[in-house]
Amino acid sequence: MTTADVFLAHGRTLAEKPALRADGRSWSFGELAAEAAKTANAMAALGIGAQDRVGITTRRGSTCVLESIALWMLGATVVPLDFRMPPAEVARIAEEFSLSTVFADRALCLSGRQEIVRDGAWVAAIEAASPLPPEAPAEPGLAILSLTSGTTGRPIGIALTHTQFVLRTSQYGRVAVGRNPIFACAGLMSFSAVRNHTFGQLLAGNTVIFYPPMMDASEFIERLRADRATNTFTVPTTARAMLTEAAGASSPVLPDMSCLYTGGADMSAEDKLAAHRLLTPGFLLCFSSSITGTCSILTGDDLLAQPDTDGRLLDGVRVEIVDSADRPLPDGEIGHMRVRSVAMASQLIGGAGREAGDKLKGGWAYTGDLASVSGNFLSIRGRSGDFIVRGGANVYPSEIEHAVMSLSGVRECAAVGFASEREGQEIAAFVAGEGLSEDMLVRHCREHLSPDKRPRRIIFVEALPRNANGKVLRKELVVE
Repeated sequence: MTTADVFLAHGRTLAEKPALRADGRSWSFGELAAEAAKTANAMAALGIGAQDRVGITTRRGSTCVLESIALWMLGATVVPLDFRMPPAEVARIAEEFSLSTVFADRALCLSGRQEIVRDGAWVAAIEAASPLPPEAPAEPGLAILSLTSGTTGRPIGIALTHTQFVLRTSQYGRVAVGRNPIFACAGLMSFSAVRNHTFGQLLAGNTVIFYPPMMDASEFIERLRADRATNTFTVPTTARAMLTEAAGASSPVLPDMSCLYTGGADMSAEDKLAAHRLLTPGFLLCFSSSITGTCSILTGDDLLAQPDTDGRLLDGVRVEIVDSADRPLPDGEIGHMRVRSVAMASQLIGGAGREAGDKLKGGWAYTGDLASVSGNFLSIRGRSGDFIVRGGANVYPSEIEHAVMSLSGVRECAAVGFASEREGQEIAAFVAGEGLSEDMLVRHCREHLSPDKRPRRIIFVEALPRNANGKVLRKELVVE
């Protein structure tokens, strides 16, 4: 069975139910299955088949959905690419990961790869193709090769079989409540969290509305209200912008929203509580990694009681915190996080023969995070390579950041190490906010941090540098 089989089943049993709305068009599940089948037959005429790795680069979410289902019908592997990549980077990835074909909205002038531009000729080829699904492949390839962002080096491919992909995305489809859930998507399908949520909702038989990517917060709120959307996903950066729009509201600004799902980066406890109060009581923050899928969620009463954590561990997801020798640590101690889950990847693929690292060992997936578990609640303390070694002792940036962000007026903070002849490393805090002074922060840190954890440098910035997923780019925080 492939993921396409679920959509073909929906095409029969949910034939008239709305599936997609985007770009002035709508598709029922029956129409979605038929158009995907026509697209698959047009792709087959190009020689695309089982085991092929095929790149999809487009800003249109509906196009990504249709082409992905079509490729799965053929047993090919979907490799989503960010449409904002320059052609040279697309060419490099196509070479590194042996893509046979790339579908694009514009000509990329790739060499040695089949390149299909979605022009009039391609649209005509789809229209002329048969709406009957092609014969199911005897040996389908992987469902998807999801590329990491490459912020710490060249991208690595997170390989998921069809079973793993369906199990992982079903984590998000289960979050939907109500008789007719409507999921609103305003992100890019090249972002794995957006893609997982979208396919999770569709596989659950729910309706998805695609909004133009990169909407501002006020427009996003208004569209969600107008469409009476029940579910959406966004990154913490957007959630914080939505809080600015909702400031001063006497009641939640999204009363019809049963779940505002947020992930990809951390939020302060103050912002989590404000989102619950001002946006929707259905606000949810998750911890998820590309290698494991979702590990914990924080929402409802748990959020009110434990806002400083990353939420309650999901049922069926086994998490251990271990030391550098892989020995399990007691509750509350900080160490390396490892996971076993039915949704975790079983294979990592490095481009062009590169090693993909040691993130999979002994049946465990190592997320690369430093974390602690108390009871059933997970707290992420930073990345394994981010801790600061001051005077021979490990200092975890998250401890400093949470302390600094408890000061009123601080919007965001990142703690990093910088070279020190005496201590090896010293601590700098990059701070964004309003109405702050260095003296205020020094006094606040004296009250909330032990001497060995207090920043020696405080650097004010307009905003922290972040990638498209909202994660802080620490390598750009340089102490001069």
